[in-house]
Amino acid sequence: GEEVEGEHDVFDASTPEVLVFSFGAVVFWNFASAETEREWMETYVLGIKEACDDRISEEAIDNANDELGFCYGDTHKIYRDVVYLHTKEPGEKLAVSFALAKSALLSTFEWRLEQAIERNAHIPETLARTGRINMSRHEISIETWF
Repeated sequence: GEEVEGEHDVFDASTPEVLVFSFGAVVFWNFASAETEREWMETYVLGIKEACDDRISEEAIDNANDELGFCYGDTHKIYRDVVYLHTKEPGEKLAVSFALAKSALLSTFEWRLEQAIERNAHIPETLARTGRINMSRHEISIETWF
């Protein structure tokens, strides 16, 4: 018979997909569990030294992790931890993935900043109490950098 254009381009919404972004975020679609996602990460990302940055702790990563469901609807929206996609176009899923990935990246920076503030709370307290800080400018900059 005659071949119809796109006949072999069957879209299966239940196929697991992974989007890895150059800024270090990974977005999973349709993975069975967090354990399956972790196994994928250990196999394809964490084992590659050049791909991993030791500066971000496991706790920061867990803090940035969002578990969302998704479905297809009449309009695009995110409501009550569910992403509603309007189309099955890969570009729509890519756009949502990019936004979620940037949000997760921002969460890791916010978490690291909170940790730095907590870790260094003694510096302004000491300054207020004694009028001095017994650290050099260099030591302060190293200590307060997150």
